[in-house]
Amino acid sequence: EERRFFAEATDFGIRSGLTMPLQASFGTVAMLTLASARPFSEISRVPDAHRAATAVAFVHAKLSLLSDFHVEESETRLTAQEATCLTWSSLGKYMPEIAAILGIEHRTVQFHLDNVREKLGAINLPHAVRIAFLRKLLN
Repeated sequence: EERRFFAEATDFGIRSGLTMPLQASFGTVAMLTLASARPFSEISRVPDAHRAATAVAFVHAKLSLLSDFHVEESETRLTAQEATCLTWSSLGKYMPEIAAILGIEHRTVQFHLDNVREKLGAINLPHAVRIAFLRKLLN
């Protein structure tokens, strides 16, 4: 398997490189690999392991953020009241507080937020806020 792995890497033009592992959260490992078509890597060791680990952490964090923006595009539209209730919810307000702010009944706020959850396919209100934010449905 190892020979096949290296043969496939060569087929893809990868001849040398450097991999920097980083201990991530919950016992996982993040790795950044820099690959080259050159026959030999010019770097035999990382001169500053702490700087390399920091660089890997920043690249990993940025790539993780970018991957969040590949949320399924949809034609979902929120009504003005749904968007308003969800915006207040995203600011940490509870349903009774939103009702008082908007001058409507608590049950009406719940109705609008239930509709939002259903439209977005969210499992709960924080999930709906996240989906709406990623789809740019909230300001």
